[in-house]
Amino acid sequence: MKLSIIIPVYNVEKYVAKCLRSCVNQNVSSTDYEIIVINDGSTDNSLKIIEGIASDTNNIRIISQPNKGLSEARNTGLKNARGEYVWFVDSDDWIEENCLGRIISKLRDEKPDILCICSCRNNGENQFSTQIFCDTTFVSGPKALAKGLRPEAPFSIVSTSFLNKYKFRFYEGIYHEDSELTPRMHYLASKISFLNGLVYNYYVNDQSIMRKPNPKKSYDLINVVCPHLSQFCDEHVKEEDKYIFHNMISMYLNNSLNFILKCDKSEQDKFNTCFANNKQLLYHYRRSTVVKYRVEGYLFSFFPKHALDLYKLLFSFKK
Repeated sequence: MKLSIIIPVYNVEKYVAKCLRSCVNQNVSSTDYEIIVINDGSTDNSLKIIEGIASDTNNIRIISQPNKGLSEARNTGLKNARGEYVWFVDSDDWIEENCLGRIISKLRDEKPDILCICSCRNNGENQFSTQIFCDTTFVSGPKALAKGLRPEAPFSIVSTSFLNKYKFRFYEGIYHEDSELTPRMHYLASKISFLNGLVYNYYVNDQSIMRKPNPKKSYDLINVVCPHLSQFCDEHVKEEDKYIFHNMISMYLNNSLNFILKCDKSEQDKFNTCFANNKQLLYHYRRSTVVKYRVEGYLFSFFPKHALDLYKLLFSFKK
């Protein structure tokens, strides 16, 4: 079997049928791929809908577990995958009809560690590029990241043997699980291929939990994601490539500041202290190749307890 499509599901009764049917309505044999649905403790009609669709096909497997979150649901799918490659599709998104023929042919012909999807649509309307660049051949992970590759799970079809070789799994219990894993995963890839043409449809939900103020989104970046990437940079990244991670970590640190600005003043004050206590991460700003990050890095290093105020001031200048 060539491909395992892993779909974590939690209370998405409005969207899951469209997602599943898009994966079923394909131009390849059902023996070429499987669909693994992880029912992560749904309390709505999601499971009933999934079971109804699964009854009409022979390549959908349903695994139910108590609610544990997206990362653990994805890891459960990985643990049970039989395919040579895995693709994480979100349960409120959908894939293009008959796209799997192109995907499986590409995987068979080129045998990459990772196949990156180059084109996507928001809500089935506005098509956009998922990558800053898409090479017509294949490149190494460091070269792809240096050119601006956006390493995100739904846009990456990954070799199972490659994942197992490095024991890659999603960090559980955090937001930004993609940001913690996929930069490391893409950097270590020897061969990344690219699939042009529309493949993925991304549903943008304005009421999504990710769009609501939540201080945990900032704390997970500064306490988990950035330290893990910093350690990886120190231990595994070649000297000539380190700027890639300096730039990326600087961006994530800024994201942590940006997310906390959406929270109330008391949360902002608490996070300011947390940011100051993680000042060992600030050297990534100073070593960045992006002038804006370097300026921020020196200011934050001199005044770590006022980083959020400085960020707000700098942010106001950009408007």
